[in-house]
Amino acid sequence: MAAAASCSASPLLLPSGPRHAAASTAWLRGGGAFRSRALSSEVSCCCKAASGRSAAQCRAADDFLIGGGSSTRRGLLGVALGASALGLAAFDAVAAGLPPEEKPKLCDASCETELENVPMVTTESGLQYKDIKVGEGPSPPIGFQVAANYVAMVPNGQIFDSSLEKGQPYIFRVGSGQVIKGLDEGILSMKVGGLRRLYIPGPLAFPKGLTSAPGRPRVPPSSPVVFDVNLLYIPAARKAYFQFADGILYKLHTATDMKFHINRMETAVCIAAERDALVAFNASIKDPHERLSSWRGENCCDWSSVRCSKKTGHVVQLDLGGYALQGEINPSLAGLTNLVYLNLSQSDFSGENIPEFMGSFNMLRYLDLSGANFGGPIPPQLSNLTRLRYLDLSGSHMITVGCEYASFARAVNMLPLLEVIRLNDAYLPVTNLNCLPQVNFTTLKVLDLKSNNLSSSLPNWLWNLSSVSELDLSSCGLYGRIPDELGKLTSLKFLALTDNKLKGAIPQPASSPSNLVHIDLSRNLLSGDIMKTAKNLLPCIKRWQILDLSDNKLKGNISGWLEQMTSLRVLDLSKNSISGDVPASMGKISNLTHLDISFNSFEGTLSELHFLNLSRLDTLVLSSNSLKIVMKHGWVPPFQLRELGMHACMVGPQFPTWLQSQTRIEMIDLGSAGISGVLPDWIWNFSSSITSLNVSTNNISGKLPASLAHLKMLTALNMRYNQLEGSIPDLPIGVQVLDLSHNYLSGSFPQSLAEVELYYLLLSNNFLSGGISTDLCNMVSMLVIDLSNNSLSGELLNCWRTNSNLYTIDFSSNNFWGEIPSTIGSLSNLVTLSQK
Repeated sequence: MAAAASCSASPLLLPSGPRHAAASTAWLRGGGAFRSRALSSEVSCCCKAASGRSAAQCRAADDFLIGGGSSTRRGLLGVALGASALGLAAFDAVAAGLPPEEKPKLCDASCETELENVPMVTTESGLQYKDIKVGEGPSPPIGFQVAANYVAMVPNGQIFDSSLEKGQPYIFRVGSGQVIKGLDEGILSMKVGGLRRLYIPGPLAFPKGLTSAPGRPRVPPSSPVVFDVNLLYIPAARKAYFQFADGILYKLHTATDMKFHINRMETAVCIAAERDALVAFNASIKDPHERLSSWRGENCCDWSSVRCSKKTGHVVQLDLGGYALQGEINPSLAGLTNLVYLNLSQSDFSGENIPEFMGSFNMLRYLDLSGANFGGPIPPQLSNLTRLRYLDLSGSHMITVGCEYASFARAVNMLPLLEVIRLNDAYLPVTNLNCLPQVNFTTLKVLDLKSNNLSSSLPNWLWNLSSVSELDLSSCGLYGRIPDELGKLTSLKFLALTDNKLKGAIPQPASSPSNLVHIDLSRNLLSGDIMKTAKNLLPCIKRWQILDLSDNKLKGNISGWLEQMTSLRVLDLSKNSISGDVPASMGKISNLTHLDISFNSFEGTLSELHFLNLSRLDTLVLSSNSLKIVMKHGWVPPFQLRELGMHACMVGPQFPTWLQSQTRIEMIDLGSAGISGVLPDWIWNFSSSITSLNVSTNNISGKLPASLAHLKMLTALNMRYNQLEGSIPDLPIGVQVLDLSHNYLSGSFPQSLAEVELYYLLLSNNFLSGGISTDLCNMVSMLVIDLSNNSLSGELLNCWRTNSNLYTIDFSSNNFWGEIPSTIGSLSNLVTLSQK
């Protein structure tokens, strides 16, 4: 749905982060290496060079080929955290109590029946909709934020995203290009409380489409989609307002969302000189989506995205965020001397410098230039904006060099009323944050510098920001230690220092920030005894809701303190050296939704007592520990999981029967879990939402069922290194990763591949015979084919296509014949070819 990228935009719809952002291959990592690590290294290099391959996709591919078995999904953690860093309301199990195999919907069966008699409305753009319920509240003005629940479907009814599954409504600015065009248009004419089904035609949907992934079907480019939308409220109507001069109403939604609104009970008439300034601006700018087409007539105060003071007629608000404007900004805009609010975000100004005349807007309180592709140094004239409270330059290309030219810091240091500074993803180069021995940020509430390679230690002035509630310095190349002075930030609620090079122990200040609820120190070099640290931070940790210390060097154990974190919703301690038993008292943390302690040195036995009151648990990852999982026969868990990771834990010899109750589960990783025998029949039909199943490196026997093709949501199946026999049945149409290597499978090569969108096909070391399908040549999304060590025969395929992404083909140790096919030369991404 996101039409314009932002620092938090989901690849699918929500800024809360995708449920399925990780490639399916990252989940189904098995227990043995594919060929060799040398080959995996070659594949990694090739993958990075391949057209359209992101770094994350390459890492996922490497993980799959190398093996390992981790089932951590940071995308799911992002969902638990919510769209706002400060959106810390309890994460409820939205779908609790629904019938088995049902995903939560806004329109149930009876609603679908009633819809048949609801008249269809068609707009000029081609959008169609039916009002299931007409709301009684107001309609949202263009540019205002709205809160809505939605269920997004392909035309056949398959859900590819849903706010109901994420447990919170989606909040966005309507009419600002932050969502796909059809949704924008459809919501603008709704009223609060309304429920509407939108039939969005291809041109108003996803121009590039959405690839299929765990839990969602594929959405082809520019294809129609269906949205059920419930408009819940307009946040502006639920907040307090404060009266300012000239009728300007100022509102602070949260520490991250400040906005100004104009009292328009009386019609304002704009000043001619300011209208001329706007006309000149419009004439010089490119407006590809014609968002400024309403800028006609004498009264500019009636134009969209323009607000005037009802008393003076001066333009005080220009909100063009998400309009995707292009070109240069006409200096005539400097004539709007009474501007209080200016938003030019999500446009493309081709790397031009921020205009110096913006420093002349001395009434300005809100300035958002995020994602507008500005470049160059931040003009020192911005230091003249002494009334500014909100500054967002994220997603720009700023140029600053060393202390002498750290213009961004010097400019903002001259703004005494600033409450929000966002400079994330601004391409700030190496900048020593200690260049400024003192700062003037006494009112600052939000400081976001994430994803800038600052390569600096934490500056001393940071600990004097007594009003800051949100601090995000993630991915900034920070080094050194986190000092105990952190305790001085008494207003701090959100702390993110993830993905840096910080080392030493977790700070243990004399007084921990009492308001702190969200801590993310993951992917650093932190060390020390986690138990000692936790006990020294009592009782403050009792209020913590989100704690992520993953991928560090922490040791110690979690007994004696973990059970006291009664407010905890998300806990990620994965990839450390924590040892000891997992205390049964963990079952007292009733708010827990996400638990990941994988890749540690835990030992002992886990029973149903460990999960006694964890009714909200959504994600459970225990992989790569010396744990034994022993549950009583007939145990029914209090939770409904979506992700289960027990790779390399002792679960067997029987397949866990309690899993049959998990009817909403999507990902299961039971690789190397000591399971033997035939899988129960219910594993193939107990959950309609199963997307990834990994039972590799066990002792599983029997045959693959003919019903395998009915698992319409399945995208990844890993059953390598088992004792499966029989033939390979028809495959699910959505499967992307299939690894059945190192089994005893026989019969012919699967012939029904024409409609399957495979990325990895690994069938080596079996007893397959006969020829192979030419469908392989047409599968341009395929990355790896390994059919080695079988009894396949026939002439080598000579039908490969030039647009194929293949980088590994292994047909060795079979009975193929013929010369190397000429079309192999058209595979520009190919790195490894073995056909002997």
